[in-house]
Amino acid sequence: MIHSGNEYTFASPAYNGAIWLNYRTASGATDGNITTYNFGNGKGGTAGVTIVASTFSGNASSATYANSAGSVAWANVSGKPSTFTPSSHTHDYIAAKGNYTFNASTLPNSFDLGVSAGFVNSDSGFGSYGSVLTVRTYSGGGGTLQLYAPYSSTYGGNRLKARFGNYNSNSGNSWTTLKELAWVEDLAWSNISGKPSAFNPDLPLRLKNYQSSGNADANSVTESGFHYMSTTSAGGGHRPPFVSTTNDYRILATGYSATWA
Repeated sequence: MIHSGNEYTFASPAYNGAIWLNYRTASGATDGNITTYNFGNGKGGTAGVTIVASTFSGNASSATYANSAGSVAWANVSGKPSTFTPSSHTHDYIAAKGNYTFNASTLPNSFDLGVSAGFVNSDSGFGSYGSVLTVRTYSGGGGTLQLYAPYSSTYGGNRLKARFGNYNSNSGNSWTTLKELAWVEDLAWSNISGKPSAFNPDLPLRLKNYQSSGNADANSVTESGFHYMSTTSAGGGHRPPFVSTTNDYRILATGYSATWA
């Protein structure tokens, strides 16, 4: 072993090959039992050692600490957790608003951008228990869509409800009235409320019977249109000469004249 300054050289000039440390004991036999190599610090203690090499080969049976490792079997990793639970967080486009954390008076801008959902209770202002889906795509709140789905027919009914953020009111941070959505079966005639029991259209004057007002006399027609004339009035009245005196008749007047007969 050659020593120079702080260098210890184990190889002779131009040596090319492997170097063994304590392959044999001093007797030349392989009867040793070395268990540990210690690097001292010159003070009677162990030094922190840095070993520099371009390549290390082989495998260590164990290591107290390593900055990195080429490959370690998962089963050999100690202290790993049994589950990996992410911390509470939200995303811009999908978020859980939480149950019972808002109500019908919560304005559009209080919801996250994107799609959020939550469950509401009977005191929420939506009518009863149910799920509320909110879709907010614009920062101002205008155009925000909100749908309420009832919990059951007993709690909330059988209809979806909807409303939206109205940009014309409070720059969109306001809601329109929450209204039920109609199903196709709701459009049946029997389900329409407030309809009249009878339909009595007021016919135009040109289709009315003028007998009740004494217009049995053709000379008294002073309105253009279609007139129903009757012969049952006293005196029969004037009529065109081609009309029988015993029949009711109709005339279409585009003008009127006092000289029908």
